Amino acid sequence: MSEPVSARRIREIDLHVTNRCNLTCAHCSVDSGRTPYAELPLDAWRAVIDQAVAMGCEYFDLTGGEPVLYPGVDDIIRHVTGVGRHLELQTNGLYLTREKLQRLHDAGLRELVISLDGERATHDRMRGRIGAFDETLGGIRRAIECGFSVRITRVIARDEDVADFEPFARRLDALGVAQLSLNRFSPVTPVHFLTSKVPEAMRWRHFIDDIERVARTVRYRITYEVGYASADEMSEYGDEEVRCLIERRKWFLIRADGDVFPCYHFVHSPMMSLGNVARDPLAFLAGDDNPAWRRYAAIADVPAECSGCAFHDTCRGGCPSPGYLQRGSLALKDPRCAVEQGLVPICPFIKRTAGTQHRTNISPYYYAAGTAPAVTAIPPDAAASR
Repeated sequence: MSEPVSARRIREIDLHVTNRCNLTCAHCSVDSGRTPYAELPLDAWRAVIDQAVAMGCEYFDLTGGEPVLYPGVDDIIRHVTGVGRHLELQTNGLYLTREKLQRLHDAGLRELVISLDGERATHDRMRGRIGAFDETLGGIRRAIECGFSVRITRVIARDEDVADFEPFARRLDALGVAQLSLNRFSPVTPVHFLTSKVPEAMRWRHFIDDIERVARTVRYRITYEVGYASADEMSEYGDEEVRCLIERRKWFLIRADGDVFPCYHFVHSPMMSLGNVARDPLAFLAGDDNPAWRRYAAIADVPAECSGCAFHDTCRGGCPSPGYLQRGSLALKDPRCAVEQGLVPICPFIKRTAGTQHRTNISPYYYAAGTAPAVTAIPPDAAASR
């Protein structure tokens, strides 16, 4: 039986406050810096946060674009922390001067997620800007010096990008980061699908072996996208893990213009929007009375081309979004399928913590073990060196 709207509880909201960005990264899932969107005013974001809290939301991610470019970002931070909810801000790190860090800290922010996609050559190539690596590294150093808990997020876009992983991991250890999150690039635009050179299934599995080995030698926690599972591994997964994140309705992205999506893969697909928070309450958009959910009805069915597959009842066709983004249908087999190698693709949201069997398909697990320090003030020596 469907959960009634009044009982619908969400867990995490990504507040995509702006699509403006000082970079135009080729792998960006929201095409920041190139695709403009109108921006909700500050009062609208405050109202959305209050509605989400009323629905049980525990975690908020401030993202973009580059969220520090949104004029009211400090006020949004104050509002989220003022209602006692967990908050991260995701940034490319280029604007993290000591003055900016002081303002973010004064507003109540304690956790930063900074994108660093490898060593210098790899990062600068992916970010489309020579010197981006050194600028971001400076932002990371300043943030740590100022007492922020810093999680690094890295996207692996090409097979050869894994080659610099070990020296990269050592660099982060020397910096003193709290965590590293590793993600396999997920194409979401036509250009992405045409140019993608993402590591294939077995190469990704071998890379995970390297991650596990290196994780035993560093002081911070590493989480990584699982990507694929074997038959034995699939039998270990619970129903909540293999169910599509869209079906669970626990995570939503609210785009800068107010459009709501249950998965970031569809952020460029206007027909897949659940509606807009400037017109309807979040409880209605997330609930069963919203007719827009019919657009996602096909994800509950296993694609016909998967009939007879040994993984039929567990994989259920894999992620439905690539089929829709490439061929306009949610009822198609995931093109990442590697069943001939005994592996099936699983939701990109499913992450594992290296050195453990802990998995999650919702990002707040990143700090579930309390790795984020309770910082109450920027250290005097750091503030004095601004």
